[in-house]
Amino acid sequence: MSDMRVTAKEAKSYTEENLIETKDIVAAKGQSAAAYVGEKATAARDAVVQGGKVAAEYVAKVAVEVKEQAVVAGWVATNYTVEKVAGATKAVAGYTGEKAVAAGETIAGAGKVVGEKMAAAKDAVVVSQENVARKKEEAVKEFEAKGSAFDDKGDRDETISSTT
Repeated sequence: MSDMRVTAKEAKSYTEENLIETKDIVAAKGQSAAAYVGEKATAARDAVVQGGKVAAEYVAKVAVEVKEQAVVAGWVATNYTVEKVAGATKAVAGYTGEKAVAAGETIAGAGKVVGEKMAAAKDAVVVSQENVARKKEEAVKEFEAKGSAFDDKGDRDETISSTT
């Protein structure tokens, strides 16, 4: 049995030594793996940053080209629009000039008609005023003919002619 104790002690000692060595190896390999992963992550990050810079430069270049094309297209459209507006303005000016002459003639004719209508209206007002004055005189005479008492008590004696 003592042989077994020696062997168990040896096995325990051997296992402890191997366990410590294994732990050291695993720790060293873990550190190496972490360093490798860190290096690869840094390299990947640098590649992404560089790719982003290249893409940004390309986009900026394309944007400048598109802007220049848009400016040229804008000038072409503006020039076309100005030409069309100038043509339309000339056409409208000619049409408006013709219509202005026609309108002037129409207004002159209308002025004559309005003058005639105003004279007729003035005459009608004069005739109407004469009729109103005549009717008033008739009403005053009729009232005076019926009597001049204003109320039943007889304390007022007024006529329409004195109130007017």
